[in-house]
Amino acid sequence: MKDVVEIKSLFRESEKYADQEIVVEGWVRTNRGSNKFGFIELNDGTFFKSVQVVYEAEFLDNFEEISKAPVAAALCVTGTFVLTPDAKQPFEIKAKNIVIEAGSEADYPLQKKRHSMEFLREIAHLRPRSNTFSAVFRVRSIVAYAIHKFFQENNFVYAHTPIITASDCEGAGEMFQITTLDLDNPPRTEDGEIDYSQDFFGKKASLTVSGQLEAEIFALAFKNVYTFGPTFRAENSNTARHASEFWMIEPEMAFADLTDDMDVAEAMIKYIINYVLEMARIESGKLVLKKEVGCVTDLIESLIDVFEPGVKKKFITYSCETDIQHKYVIGDEIKVREIFINIIGNSVKYTPEGGKISVSVKEESFEKENYIAYRIIVEDNGIGMSKEYLPHIFEEFSREHTSTESKVTGTGLGLPIVKSLIDMMGGTIEVESQLGCGTKMTVVLPFELASEKQILEEKQKEKEKISDSILGKRVLLAEDNELNAEIAMTILKENGLKAERAVNGKQCMEMLKKMPEDYYDMILMDIQMPEMDGYEATKLIRNLDDARADIPIVAMTANAFEEDRQKALESGMNAHVSKPVDMNMLFKVMTQILKK
Repeated sequence: MKDVVEIKSLFRESEKYADQEIVVEGWVRTNRGSNKFGFIELNDGTFFKSVQVVYEAEFLDNFEEISKAPVAAALCVTGTFVLTPDAKQPFEIKAKNIVIEAGSEADYPLQKKRHSMEFLREIAHLRPRSNTFSAVFRVRSIVAYAIHKFFQENNFVYAHTPIITASDCEGAGEMFQITTLDLDNPPRTEDGEIDYSQDFFGKKASLTVSGQLEAEIFALAFKNVYTFGPTFRAENSNTARHASEFWMIEPEMAFADLTDDMDVAEAMIKYIINYVLEMARIESGKLVLKKEVGCVTDLIESLIDVFEPGVKKKFITYSCETDIQHKYVIGDEIKVREIFINIIGNSVKYTPEGGKISVSVKEESFEKENYIAYRIIVEDNGIGMSKEYLPHIFEEFSREHTSTESKVTGTGLGLPIVKSLIDMMGGTIEVESQLGCGTKMTVVLPFELASEKQILEEKQKEKEKISDSILGKRVLLAEDNELNAEIAMTILKENGLKAERAVNGKQCMEMLKKMPEDYYDMILMDIQMPEMDGYEATKLIRNLDDARADIPIVAMTANAFEEDRQKALESGMNAHVSKPVDMNMLFKVMTQILKK
């Protein structure tokens, strides 16, 4: 059996197939031939765009036959996949062999031009092949996909209500009737009425106008449910926009009021629009990865902040280790963040209370000049996946466990997007898992190294951005080391902050209580100090009986291990920054806290 590559894969993983011999199958969209060579636009239906096939007389014995292949002819092409970054198309296939699998007619009605909707209506069996219908139904598929994803992630149960029913849902609309009776001679009762007791269902039946009543019944059993399916209305209409058949979404919630209903409707619309825009860009090949200078350690810190509440809630032991020589690289930080929010989020979701999650980020060499790669491993001891399921993990709507089995909601739609983004970045993802034991995901992503000039410019941008957001704030620094205190006070003041110093925890408490409640905006607290350390001082501050008890406190300490960070948070501190202090990182933390 031939190993056929889908055109969708060529667009998403072009680097992977570069200079390799591949086999593709599809239908001719256009064919421009000459005496010696020709160009075919081939589309297999897996992607909106087509791939260009270049064929030459010296390589094909059936060149003349191929040059006359009409639009819609089905071809099997074997050739070399060649990247063409300077051409109009990003790549092409140089054909070595082309076989016509099925022919077409010279008068095939769909040509490469715009067709009116009236014309397409006349060829209904062919119109799904037109660009308009291809685009519309791809978007429709993504919308349907997003609707299920939204409700499943919000713990709604999907109820597929009957299409054939005897209920008009309290007069919701005129109904299309269904019957198996002889319309020319239907059976009648003694009163002359049609005897529906002899019909297939034993009573009058119609196509549904709404699943609301059935959904209400389900809501009283499952609390939150939704229906999403075909609905029919038989009202006469003189408008071209009236639909006799359409799909309707009907959520039903127990213990909810009108405000809850509006909140769900608003959240659903926003979710669907964002999801469609994201996926449509990927599907159409129009998603462009940004090339921006970013700091990978900042990204790692931000991810820790994202998952900290969920980790704490489930008493999960979370650790993160890094081995990085180059912090600044060029890439799309937002998309990289998206990838790991999905991956780490799944670990948090599927790891039971008291479990463990470890993240490691290690820098590796890369074959391309001025590039490095990060190997990121996310490992947990959660519910895991079976060996049989692993080959399907990146398929859309694929999911190993039901919500009932795992007590976790969701549809498994995140990983297909993750795989697409990683492929676009030229990276790889591997999954190891064992049912009941946990999962290990290994991602390797290559990045171009930022130049010294780019790094300096990025640091200056960060500094300006952070300084503006905390300009004029008053900080109380608790630090016993004279040199450390002098450096910190100088940098704080140079960046537009007002700073005062306490030499230990006891003096910090005294200065805080002496001044008005809103005098200080934040405390930067060293841990190891004489008379009173940072932990004790923080606990005393949190027990004050006025607004001072809520002042943000950031630990600044040489104790850089995960258990030290955890101890700082448990004592009541808002964040932990290890020494020697990266001031850009400190300003970023301060900004995040003060914005709250």
